[in-house]
Amino acid sequence: MSSYKVGDGMQQIKMAVDISTFGLAASRAIALKPGTGDPLKAVAHSENASGDIPQQGIGPAIALAEYTITVMTKIDLLGDDAARKSASTQVSARYIFDDGEEGHKEFSDPIIEISDDCRTVILYKDIELKS
Repeated sequence: MSSYKVGDGMQQIKMAVDISTFGLAASRAIALKPGTGDPLKAVAHSENASGDIPQQGIGPAIALAEYTITVMTKIDLLGDDAARKSASTQVSARYIFDDGEEGHKEFSDPIIEISDDCRTVILYKDIELKS
């Protein structure tokens, strides 16, 4: 699993998601503290059909340490079979974190699931936040 060192200060950790697709996309980022039984909490979501999450603070470093951020993106592709198949192979994502102990760090290796008819693409990325 990918990881990002947030540190143990009060500085706001910033996160952004950049989805590259020809389809209509929606993204949501949630935080989970594994093994605690604490409920999931949404920390960010996309606001338009691009799936992008603009850079924003997701919480202070000290409060986020030991959480896992999971970003899920659903993409709907249009067009004929050949167009959808081509578009599904061109989907990519960047997950960007800033202001933690590691400074600026990007991840670009989501799990990608493509439906049999290439109409839907789902991306998943987990990033473990460490103190």
